[in-house]
Amino acid sequence: MEKLTVEQRDIVKKLSTERLRAKLVKLEFDEEVIFATERPGLLDMLAEHMVNPPPEVTAQVTIVGELQLREITLKEQEMKLREAELQQQIAFRDAELIQNAQDREVER
Repeated sequence: MEKLTVEQRDIVKKLSTERLRAKLVKLEFDEEVIFATERPGLLDMLAEHMVNPPPEVTAQVTIVGELQLREITLKEQEMKLREAELQQQIAFRDAELIQNAQDREVER
């Protein structure tokens, strides 16, 4: 528990004993051990898992993080492209306005 941040500790401590057991079962801890362990031990088990998740969990988080980073990069590129398109439209409209003003001057 000492390795957790203050916020993480607060969250874990607020969990009921049954909720702790349910989380540990979901994390695939041995059910016999879970139901034979008292609350302080359950807290330590969950804290240890949070501090040192199994490699497969870490790999999944890394993959998800990479995908999110790619999505953000793609959205940034799309926004830059859209901004360039808008700037081009503005420049075209400005050129049209200038041309129209010049045409009116010639007509006078």
